Amino acid sequence: MSTKITIIIILLMSFILSSCEQRESIADSFLEYDSTEFITENNDLSDRIPVFSVKYPPEWEYGWVGDSGVIALLISSGDVEAAFFGQDDSGAFMMIIPIPYSGEKLTDVFYTTLNAGRVLEPSKTTRINGQNAAKAEYTRKEDAFIEVVIARGEWALLIVAQLPTEKATEFRPLIEAMISTLDIR
Repeated sequence: MSTKITIIIILLMSFILSSCEQRESIADSFLEYDSTEFITENNDLSDRIPVFSVKYPPEWEYGWVGDSGVIALLISSGDVEAAFFGQDDSGAFMMIIPIPYSGEKLTDVFYTTLNAGRVLEPSKTTRINGQNAAKAEYTRKEDAFIEVVIARGEWALLIVAQLPTEKATEFRPLIEAMISTLDIR
């Protein structure tokens, strides 16, 4: 009797392990962007942008944008410029803003005033990809926002993701998967 139980347990464990190995994360099909390319092409900005990487869905677009001295990588489900200038709010986008970091409290580095909207998840510290981070979620008008600050060494990445509330279930897993791939080197 114990041999049969042992065999059943072994078969069950084999099945569980093979199921775990076959699971792919959403980000497994993503493309990887590395800021080294942009820094090389724009050498005068090398002291303002760290080397970092992020993975994004293959059907999304990316581009570097700037306004009032802020330089950011914008990844959008639609046209990058239209998303940046607020002309297309039908999709989602994620803006990655490199900033110098001198050790201040991560929850004090957020881009917007979190109490300007309805807070869904108050800011909290966490770790993302082995890096110190802080995260908060809130809504404002018809959009949901996820803000994250990831810090490593002398650099931080401030991430502001905006998604239409009515499409949150469609875009949230993609945004969360992109955030989980961010890596400052």
